[in-house]
Amino acid sequence: MKEIDSMIKDRLVPLRESLLDLFAGQHPALHLAAKTFLGDKQSKIGFVVLKDNYIAGRYTFVLKGLNIIRVDNGLLEPEMDFPLVGTIKMYALMELRDIEKMLDDKALFGGDIITEGMKYMSAVTIKFL
Repeated sequence: MKEIDSMIKDRLVPLRESLLDLFAGQHPALHLAAKTFLGDKQSKIGFVVLKDNYIAGRYTFVLKGLNIIRVDNGLLEPEMDFPLVGTIKMYALMELRDIEKMLDDKALFGGDIITEGMKYMSAVTIKFL
């Protein structure tokens, strides 16, 4: 479990931040829209890592705007406030092997970030508490 915790904090979070910077450069209008929508408010997104369809780790990514400011291991406490909708408790599930494949995929930085990122969308399941 510690290896997975380390992979999430030391590899996945920095990858996400690098991809977010790439997204901002390639699609500045979309980035600005997302940044404006979220503002500087704090929100939480849950993330569950599966290993052979069994839970191997639970995480809560605490964000300020678009940026992850903290990762809470062992907790699944998502909470995002949306105008007119209220609080949504959303989390994503992803198999460990798919995360590892994504972390080693150099092509993510080689083309359009949306096109490259779509390769992994089928590996992500979104659920709500």
